[in-house]
Amino acid sequence: MAIEIDEGLGADELQNYQVVFRAAAYEAARLRQLIDQHTTYVQFGANITTAEGTRPVHLEGFDTYVPGEPYEVTRWVSMRLTADEQEQLTLLADKAAELNRSRNAFLTYLKTEGTDKIVEGIANSRSLEQARLLAEESEAAAIELGADAERLRELVTKAKADVEKLVVALTAVGDKYRKGSGVYELTPAALLIETNKDLASVVDEMAGLIEALDSRARQFREEATRAVAESAGILRSLADRYEEAVRVIGDEAERWPKSLRRQIATALYGRAFDESAYALGEQVSKLSPNQMPDSTVLPLVTTGYREAGDSVLMAVRAGDATRTAPVVLERQQVTLYQVIPHTQRLVGLIFARTGQRYQAAPSYSYVWKGIFDTNRRRRSARYNQVWDPGIGVNVSVLDFDNDDSPEVGIGVTGTALRNWVQVGYGYNLQASEYFFFLGLQLGKGF
Repeated sequence: MAIEIDEGLGADELQNYQVVFRAAAYEAARLRQLIDQHTTYVQFGANITTAEGTRPVHLEGFDTYVPGEPYEVTRWVSMRLTADEQEQLTLLADKAAELNRSRNAFLTYLKTEGTDKIVEGIANSRSLEQARLLAEESEAAAIELGADAERLRELVTKAKADVEKLVVALTAVGDKYRKGSGVYELTPAALLIETNKDLASVVDEMAGLIEALDSRARQFREEATRAVAESAGILRSLADRYEEAVRVIGDEAERWPKSLRRQIATALYGRAFDESAYALGEQVSKLSPNQMPDSTVLPLVTTGYREAGDSVLMAVRAGDATRTAPVVLERQQVTLYQVIPHTQRLVGLIFARTGQRYQAAPSYSYVWKGIFDTNRRRRSARYNQVWDPGIGVNVSVLDFDNDDSPEVGIGVTGTALRNWVQVGYGYNLQASEYFFFLGLQLGKGF
């Protein structure tokens, strides 16, 4: 049909549309014919993916799932803070007091948020966990081999030393960025350069260890062919563990440099889902082509708790008696957003400009969204995914005169980038002073 379309296109726009629609109708009829001729059954199902996980949703006529309890997404939230938000404000007040003891609260915040993420990433690193376990297992294996296998014990001990290099490297980076270390005295630009160097160094160390572990595993297997039965079993088990560590550390070495790019892509294009998110459960019916309903409805109200940014994933599969697994004909992802007017309650730190410095302060905001841009929100998924602007009021607790007596600030605020950025202008009721303020939610993901 591609040749026929090319040949049929001309200067007449109406004629061009006719050619394209005829081609589409032909392809649809051909696909229906193929389904009728070669397909025993067709399945059409949907799942909704939220922060809590993935669950199936009911499509009338295509499955036997029981519809969920009706849940209406709240449009107009109350200004009253929840218990969790009150507790969060208390923690933010302590954090603000700590930041305000530094010479520049805003720069200190940027540094501490970034370095805290580094420390957290190192502490939760699967590579560090694998390396520590492997060092312990290598030491135990060296002891089990005993003095009568001195050469093998020396080989295992050297392998343990290779593993311990990564433990030392990762631990050193984690310690370097803990609170109170020298990196807090660096300028922001110098800090970025330092973190880049350290990340590159760690990835290089991991790559070197992968090569060493792979080589050691081959050595263990080769030595196992010549060793006595007891020693051979120890060496083969150790080779299995080294190969497993190669896979884990290799995955993390590849994942870390891509992490920032993946976060940016998620912010711009939404989450990408693997095959498992589109899997259809046993209660999705297998229908012959003649049994398929002409249409169905997906009632969002019965899909359960959901938030802006959650996704509905739909899949169409076909199968016949000759296939062991059905073939996926079509997959679609629909991301949910609140596009009609609604309100949100936000809790976070702001940085109020007082004199020549910024002061950190706990605050909460009551923000209206979709008031002036409903049509734009309806037309553009990217606008909702990235910008999601709002306007509202902000209430903060300040201390401009540094006498530890709280001062209340009230102001107007605007938010953007899914509440990552907040700017506003307020008035300190006790100090009778206007102030500009800025808020950054660096700990939040899109």
